Amino acid sequence: ETKKPETKKTEVMGASCDCCSDSKSGNTAGNSDIDRLRVPKQVSTTESSIEWQSSGGDDTSEIDAMHRVSAVELGDFVVKRMNNKTLDRLWQHLDEDGSGQIESDEVLNILQWMGVLYVAYRFKRDGNTGPPKINKKKLKTQFVPMKDWIVTNKMQTKRQVRKNEFRKLFGAWLKEYALTLVS
Repeated sequence: ETKKPETKKTEVMGASCDCCSDSKSGNTAGNSDIDRLRVPKQVSTTESSIEWQSSGGDDTSEIDAMHRVSAVELGDFVVKRMNNKTLDRLWQHLDEDGSGQIESDEVLNILQWMGVLYVAYRFKRDGNTGPPKINKKKLKTQFVPMKDWIVTNKMQTKRQVRKNEFRKLFGAWLKEYALTLVS
């Protein structure tokens, strides 16, 4: 009998990660749904509790309700729901070059990661069960205009973002971006 190689299961929703109860930061949103979120340890996997959809064609033309994420929703999520412990785990994926800070060429990846966490959180919050089927391409496509605005309007003067200022800055920038859409 041939034994399959053991693979590590990446879990996004499952056991607690204390996303909203960080006593050091004072962030105590206390939402039990987000308390069960975990930061994926791998970007793509078919054995995770988030099922990444990857189709042969370009499946990004229609953004369905599950994948639609407004800048305001994402900004609120980052500021109100993400705590230091979650950010610490997420930071290794956000800071692609290991510099300890975020630069403009990493913004699209940041938005995509935050989008994945938010969609998983919202999926569970809305009473759905099982793993959400998240299409990262759909998320990435809708975040390109946000990324362009952040890089052009915010990161020309503030070229790097440190971890300790990340939530506040990105939350504010996303909300400001949303205001530009309605004016």
